[in-house]
Amino acid sequence: MPVVSATFAIAGDPSDFTGALQSQFRANLANLTGVNVNGITIRVTAGSTILQVSIIVPSLAFAQTSMSVLQGNTTQLSASLGVTIASVSGVGTSSQ
Repeated sequence: MPVVSATFAIAGDPSDFTGALQSQFRANLANLTGVNVNGITIRVTAGSTILQVSIIVPSLAFAQTSMSVLQGNTTQLSASLGVTIASVSGVGTSSQ
C-alpha cells in the first residue's frame, strides 16, 4: 500500500503534543485525508514542534489526492487539523 509522508512544523512545545491533542490531530488528519485513523503514525521531535507523519492510503490515486491536500494553504490546514501549522515540508509517497 502507498504511504504518504509529510513533516509539519506546528506552534507549541513538543511536550504539549501528547495524549488528547495528538489523538485529535490524528482524527482530524484522518478526516481531512479520508483514511482510517489507524493508518496514521506520528513521530514528534523537538525544533519547534515537528511532527513526522505517515499515512497509509489505499491507492496511488488516493496518495496523490492526499498529497495535494497536505501541500495546501497552512491557514486552511490549521483550521482543519486543530493546531497552528507553521509549515509543511517533505510531502511525498512511498510503498509500504
